[in-house]
Amino acid sequence: MSNYETPNAELNAADNTEARVTVETEVKSVEVIDLSRNTADVDVRGFLANTLPTYGNVAGMLEALASERQTWECTELAASHARLYGILTKCYEFYLAIKSDKTAQKVRKTLMGGLELFIETQGFKTLAKTHDMNKVVKAVFGEDRRRVSAYAMALRAALVAGPGAAPVPADELAGWIEQSGGVEEIRLGSKNKGLTEKERAATAKVVIEDAGPLLTIKPDVKTMPFDSNDADKMMVLLVMYRPTGDLEVKGVVKNDSAVRAALAAYYADNKKHIADAKKIKQQTSTSAIATALSE
Repeated sequence: MSNYETPNAELNAADNTEARVTVETEVKSVEVIDLSRNTADVDVRGFLANTLPTYGNVAGMLEALASERQTWECTELAASHARLYGILTKCYEFYLAIKSDKTAQKVRKTLMGGLELFIETQGFKTLAKTHDMNKVVKAVFGEDRRRVSAYAMALRAALVAGPGAAPVPADELAGWIEQSGGVEEIRLGSKNKGLTEKERAATAKVVIEDAGPLLTIKPDVKTMPFDSNDADKMMVLLVMYRPTGDLEVKGVVKNDSAVRAALAAYYADNKKHIADAKKIKQQTSTSAIATALSE
């Protein structure tokens, strides 16, 4: 209960003083929680249940939550990634020891035999064509196919990501993964045998430009308008093949995305006939990864 004094509108004529009355009223308090000052875990449920919402305190709550996320990224997540990269480095070192000429042949044979025995005793399934890197990763990380595939793909990419397409040194592997955006980014870049759509399009473009034209035509500018801005630019022609053997040009598409998609499709349809791997490797930054993943 709180006491509030309110002035009376009328004045007492006898003593010419202001009359006052005391009014008792119940005041319902509302607790306002300022979570923006919290540095520990943000209690969102408590905030929603006990806070009178205003733009300011909602923004404060989100700011606190963002601060909590930053702390997690800089401590727990960073430590988790560092630990993971450390384990992957050991898997990488084990694989290099199996494959390196610097390892005695007898030791290499023993390492490979031990790996095969461990996989068999654990009941893990592999195929005759399974890459040895995948076997090493599976032995350490178990049967989670997606995780094993992602980790093995990143390590196989590292095998050709060093200077001159040599393996990344083991003591630099963690830094290389970090600089490459992490395992998931490497995995995404390693799909399609190491080439993104943009890189496949770039490769196809080089091959097409180096090859002679299949056909040369002089378009009618009234039906297919071109100007100086179109010079030496690739575009997509929509053509129809007729039973007479004629090709009818039905339209032209100058959109960059359409051209890139068409070039990537050309790469997919003609990759077995595209010029030698050494030339493609010089034109695309990740083609070495493609060679490793195709083994």
